[in-house]
Amino acid sequence: MKPAMEAQSAASSASTSARIKTKTHSVADQIKSYLVQLDLAKGARLPAERELAQALGITRSILRRGLDQLDAEGFIWRHVGKGTFIGSSPAGTASLSAGMDSYMNPHDLMEVRLFLEPPAVGLAAIRATTAELDEIQACLENSLKASTALEYEHWDGRLHRAIIKSTKNLLLVKIGELFESARDERVWGKLKERSSTPERREHYSRQHRAIVNALLDRNRHEAESQMREHLIDVQTDLLRASGQA
Repeated sequence: MKPAMEAQSAASSASTSARIKTKTHSVADQIKSYLVQLDLAKGARLPAERELAQALGITRSILRRGLDQLDAEGFIWRHVGKGTFIGSSPAGTASLSAGMDSYMNPHDLMEVRLFLEPPAVGLAAIRATTAELDEIQACLENSLKASTALEYEHWDGRLHRAIIKSTKNLLLVKIGELFESARDERVWGKLKERSSTPERREHYSRQHRAIVNALLDRNRHEAESQMREHLIDVQTDLLRASGQA
């Protein structure tokens, strides 16, 4: 094959590969948006592939490519013989957070979050798709409707997790899962219970709104600034609740 023909063939192959990758991400976003509308809880099983494909108007082979992408992002996980579920694999999360009580405390957690989440929300401002921004907004709106501190905490966690996932950085997503596991720990729960008041939740909600507005405006620097301010306030409140402030 002549050099010109080889170059043309390589360019054609690269172009085809890029189109397939773009299409896969588009399908993954479509599936994710549909699942968000279903409001499935973490750990809930997805509808059967045939039902999903029919609802989305796509073939099952295209559906599977989209599901593969969501699996890689940690949005879903699969259990052979049992089905596909919302969230990351329990086994993977368990190994990631094994022995957490012995080496992580809320103070350490907040320090790391302050290092990572402001830059992460900056990435989200650039990379989040329309469907992902819709999901982030939905988490915010649900937190505003929360009638209990426990319900608010649930949607607070979902909001931060949705932001991290929208970065498309799989390492950040895994670290976000570690943060989420830490929020489920006994020590964290007790501190949040002591520090949570209607006034503080209202304050955090205003901060969340500012973060989401910056994301919608694709304003990276504003999103980072608002997230940093929010996490500093959360850190201060937790330290006061633990008697360390």
